[in-house]
Amino acid sequence: SSISPHSDLAGSSRWQSFAQSFWVAARTLQGAAMPRSVEAQVIDIIARYAVLDPDTVTVDMSLEDLGLDSLGLVETIFAIEETFDVSVPFNANDPDGSTFDMTTVGTVVAAVEALIAANQ
Repeated sequence: SSISPHSDLAGSSRWQSFAQSFWVAARTLQGAAMPRSVEAQVIDIIARYAVLDPDTVTVDMSLEDLGLDSLGLVETIFAIEETFDVSVPFNANDPDGSTFDMTTVGTVVAAVEALIAANQ
């Protein structure tokens, strides 16, 4: 048997609760995007602190070429740590002594992917 809008059950609180839950779930799924790649998220973070359009940032670009200053670099690291729930082993006072390669956008992406894999 089916429930029509004119049946006794259609006006019941149980039906209304079900209908409300269904529509909330449907709206959530409709608005949900596919998970964004690590690369896309890292590019967005770097672009934000370099004050650039993410569409102009590519993996072969150096952070220096993007104009990321030392403050922007530190903010980028904090944002990466927060976004991916990782601890970045980078010392801004000794960037050459770090195991976290921040030479290019691509090396940052690879390093973040390695940290994520190590945390799983």
